[in-house]
Amino acid sequence: MTRRMSMLVPALCVVFAGSLMACSVPVFRYAIEHWRPDPYVAVVFHRGGLSESQQSLVAGLQLNGDDASSAANLEVKTVDLDGDPDDGMAKIWEEQETESLPWLVLKAPAKGGPPATVWAGELSDDSTSHLVTSPVRDELKQRLLNGDSIVWVFLDSGQQQADDAAYEVVQTESERLEQVLELPEIEEADVDDLSVDPSALTLKMSSLRVSRDDPAERFLVDMLLRVEPDLAEPPFVDQPMAFPVFGRGRALYALVGNGITPQTIEEACRFLTGACQCTVKEQNPGVDLLIAVDWDQFIEPIIPIDTTAPALTGLTAFAEPQGAAATDAAGDQAAGETAADSSHSPHGIAGTGAVAQDEHPPSDARADTKSSLTPTADSAAGTVVEPQGAGALTGASTDASTGSSTGSSTGAAAPSAGIAGNVLLMMGLLTMCVIVVSMVFIPRSK
Repeated sequence: MTRRMSMLVPALCVVFAGSLMACSVPVFRYAIEHWRPDPYVAVVFHRGGLSESQQSLVAGLQLNGDDASSAANLEVKTVDLDGDPDDGMAKIWEEQETESLPWLVLKAPAKGGPPATVWAGELSDDSTSHLVTSPVRDELKQRLLNGDSIVWVFLDSGQQQADDAAYEVVQTESERLEQVLELPEIEEADVDDLSVDPSALTLKMSSLRVSRDDPAERFLVDMLLRVEPDLAEPPFVDQPMAFPVFGRGRALYALVGNGITPQTIEEACRFLTGACQCTVKEQNPGVDLLIAVDWDQFIEPIIPIDTTAPALTGLTAFAEPQGAAATDAAGDQAAGETAADSSHSPHGIAGTGAVAQDEHPPSDARADTKSSLTPTADSAAGTVVEPQGAGALTGASTDASTGSSTGSSTGAAAPSAGIAGNVLLMMGLLTMCVIVVSMVFIPRSK
């Protein structure tokens, strides 16, 4: 019961916080369109310079060529222990309990805590040959690029009878759900979040089986066992596991042993094929796998992902347009103003200029979970540029006949569009807090 509650509370947080940024695009499709994979980090510890062959091994991990299939979500760092490594790298080295060098440490993406160590060992041809690529991962990326909505990656336990029975459940249920589940209707406002016609979206599922004894897949096995913090420990480590993988190679969570049932499989599939309830990737469950492919070369959303910092907004966008002021000035001149008097008329606009509207990116809240959840996604909207207009206050104009000065105020009282959004966000967060507190402090009846 406690384990179930610990999974449910983060789910409710996602539901209420994410409901303010809902989207009708299915989770699996929004993910492949917009969610860039989180990077793994490969740290190579050494003393002094690396030999030519060792440098070649390090360069081979980069996989950053012109070919779209040669890029991977991997950052490679070399740390000279004879130099002055920072505290973080020094701590990682102290955890290794070895003096063998060069030493390779592969770290998983951080997920609600310090990044887990996926693998550690000596830098060699054997240790690097399948770190970034493997036959199963190559097949996985091809299926996702070819339109598979969900690929079930099944990890054998080594007990053939139990493995065969569980794998049969995964295959049978995914084939049934492929026929009965329906994708949500895409709203007109969300069409720009797709790079394909909404009518072309189809539901397709498949499965891949991985043996723990396959040397080419040992790094993939280690990655799967780090999707959740306790999978590599008893009693789970020796049981068959099924991982629904979607988007750009993101494993949602693990179904383990007796938990591989038609009900849990349907729950995961309904989550991934349902409409998004939020657009923040970090608030979603799952861990990205290390796969060698430049997804952006194959998936091009209509609205590109904007990673630039937007400029601060002002009040000038709400003032009188420049065209209207120019028209008024021309009318004044036509009425008989002299050349001398016309110099006092408002021919120009004080404080004109395009103003970039401030975009408020959501906070990096994270939610770890292993059960039913509400989908979310990253925002893809770019910075919006307002049309040119006058400043908050226009300059004073002098009456030609009396010489008296009059001031004109335009747009200063116009409300900011961001206020309403902030109010809604605060209401959602308050509602979420009330529910969480109620769940924690109200005694359960059972």
